[in-house]
Amino acid sequence: MYTWGDLVYGGQLDVLGEAPAARLAGDISNKKVFVTETSLLGASQAPTWSQVFLSDLASANGTSSALNNGNYPQVWDWSLTGGSAQTAMTFGEAAPAPTMGDVEVAISTTSGSRAVPLNIIQGSGPTTSAAVTPNVLTVMGGSGGIPTSGNGNTGGGFSLTAGNGSTGSSTGNGGTGGAFTDMAGTGGSGGGPSTAGGTGGSDTVAAGAGGIPGSGGAGGNGGGMTLSTGAGHNGGSSSGTGGTGGTLSLSASAGGAATSGSGGAGGAVSIMAGTGGNATGTNINGSGGNVTLTAGVKGTGGSSSSGSSGSVILNAGGANIAAATPASTLNVVSAGQFGFTSSTDPTVPPDTGLSRDSAGVIDFGTGTQGNTAGTLRTSRLYAGSLAPMCTFSTGGGSSPMCALDTGSTDSAGIIIATTGSGSPATNGTIQLTFSSATAFGTHKPVCIFMASDAGTSWANQVIMRDLTPSTTSDTLKWINGSTALSTGSPYWINYQCWAK
Repeated sequence: MYTWGDLVYGGQLDVLGEAPAARLAGDISNKKVFVTETSLLGASQAPTWSQVFLSDLASANGTSSALNNGNYPQVWDWSLTGGSAQTAMTFGEAAPAPTMGDVEVAISTTSGSRAVPLNIIQGSGPTTSAAVTPNVLTVMGGSGGIPTSGNGNTGGGFSLTAGNGSTGSSTGNGGTGGAFTDMAGTGGSGGGPSTAGGTGGSDTVAAGAGGIPGSGGAGGNGGGMTLSTGAGHNGGSSSGTGGTGGTLSLSASAGGAATSGSGGAGGAVSIMAGTGGNATGTNINGSGGNVTLTAGVKGTGGSSSSGSSGSVILNAGGANIAAATPASTLNVVSAGQFGFTSSTDPTVPPDTGLSRDSAGVIDFGTGTQGNTAGTLRTSRLYAGSLAPMCTFSTGGGSSPMCALDTGSTDSAGIIIATTGSGSPATNGTIQLTFSSATAFGTHKPVCIFMASDAGTSWANQVIMRDLTPSTTSDTLKWINGSTALSTGSPYWINYQCWAK
């Protein structure tokens, strides 16, 4: 007797060589099942109801059409409980693909879709003590294949590119390009009142090392690394300013605040060039790498006022302290100083320093801004180029002249006082007027005057006397004994002045 869902099939041959019909009862397992039949030792066997297992799928023998699964999400789960490491699903190749651009696995969405093409979520790691959670994702490019001749081949690259912003409508701006975030995991919280929090995960980006050379060849160059922000786009063809170039920020995180005790130190930022390679024998050692900080150059071509090239600004503790400017100067803020410490650690407070006192005045002290208690030791001291003026005030006869020898300054020099016609006297005065750039100190200077016979000879009893020193000038009185100066003759006077 047959019922609904039964399957009638040819039965096994009997002793008479006949094959009476056999019955496979209908399935009542409430599952989707299929009729399966597996041969044994080259002989067919009775069919059974069975599910189709993923492991039973045969190899494809043609290009399939797209499967449209509609609104029916599919879930594939595994239970990898074997004693050794296993891979739940492997996509590989039975033979190498000869065509550049072939893709093993492709995931894509249609235009307008809001679905995430690929979402990888890793569950919590093992609960045993100090267990390491495995990597959520490992991507490794292939090594270049070894050629039969010629240079080696390039290894497989790795590219992650965020999407472009879309073009705006006729009245809208263009869309923002997609963001790219690379962030290591946060350290775990401490489990008890006195336990420390876990260290945050490290983030390492490293270029490849140079390859090992042959016995007589040069070592391979290490791979470079470029961190480059996007360029601002040109302004519109009829109007509109150009876009600003993207900002590159390397910022360490702040130290944690303490509820009691000390706060955590802020993270350090270290930029270090590579060490030069060691040479052998009498060969030259490799030079260490340079560290170059380059600010942007101003744009050109505009007819309006010129823009400014950027500066390299040094900021410490949240305050700008110095800047290297396009004018080839290193500017230090007025409250700063150039300090020198006695330690090999540059963070130790200085004990010697140069700082700004006022416009054109430098203080040399013991390491604090404005301190002047330092000692300057040098083999020679050369004064600057600010030249004073002089006047042959009295005693020089009719229309005397006064000039300074070449190289004379406010601090030191030679006065050349030339007598006029008529009757020069046995004594008189000469005024030395300091340069008008700044006052010569804040108090009366100390000036020493000395007669010099490099010009016309003075009398043996000549006297030079300082009369009226000030921060703007100094008047000296000269006395040539009882001998009047000769007419039309240059008399030289050496001087030294110290500002106070």
